[in-house]
Amino acid sequence: MCSQAEAHRGFLTVGPSVDSYFEDECGKPITMIEIMDAEAKRTGGEHAVAILYDEPKSLLRLGPAEPTRPELWTGGDGALVAHFLEVYRQIAKSRWLASECVVSPSQPGKYQSILPVRDDCMAVILPFRQLYSKSGTDNLFNRCCKIHNRHCPRNHPAFAWVNEYKKRFNTFLQQTPKFPMATIDISAQRYLDAFAYGAHVIHVSSKTDTSEVDLEKLLKDRPIQLVVLGFHYILRELMRYVSMVVPVIHQDVSHWVCDLGWKDHLGPSARDLFGE
Repeated sequence: MCSQAEAHRGFLTVGPSVDSYFEDECGKPITMIEIMDAEAKRTGGEHAVAILYDEPKSLLRLGPAEPTRPELWTGGDGALVAHFLEVYRQIAKSRWLASECVVSPSQPGKYQSILPVRDDCMAVILPFRQLYSKSGTDNLFNRCCKIHNRHCPRNHPAFAWVNEYKKRFNTFLQQTPKFPMATIDISAQRYLDAFAYGAHVIHVSSKTDTSEVDLEKLLKDRPIQLVVLGFHYILRELMRYVSMVVPVIHQDVSHWVCDLGWKDHLGPSARDLFGE
């Protein structure tokens, strides 16, 4: 087993798009993982394998992490992870995620757009809020990453993987997003709050909340299509980071609960109550 420092050095970020096509010297199709595995073996020996950021399969093939500190696990941890996975599943299967999201200029000051319909947008606002809101009863992504890393050995590559995407997720929320055709001066978190609270989709979080003011400023000098496009862009970026962590947490926690007999969550799930 490699050390944490070695695990970090063993991670690679690759640039080609997911639909890129590669061939070996004999003209046989080859995947990016196979390419990097060959390089890993060249530099690290015949048993070396590559772990590529944004390619969960490269990590999952190592199998689940054998956990530490089982005495700290509770049924409540199992319930929280199960809820996190269900919220992700709800968004992943939503019509919103499958919808086109395009805005393009048609003439000076005019834009054509294809955006998700209102009901599909409304259906994902609360699930997303549960993932990113720092409220003690929400913040599912960070809380589940913390649970995972409490039990995942620090020298297992999954520990570094989950921490990396947790960092990317939180950094993105706190930074000013970069949009084409529009300049924004508030963080991605405030942008989302401007829609959720400023548009009264969700109750205002406090008396000092500035979400309505933020929304007014966003709409003041920008076409509404661009403002809405920015909202969808932020949510899709968050979904991208979450989707890198979900299969890792799912594999590890399933092993801990199903194979090792750790306490599962208690009570019926939403799917039990309402069906598929």
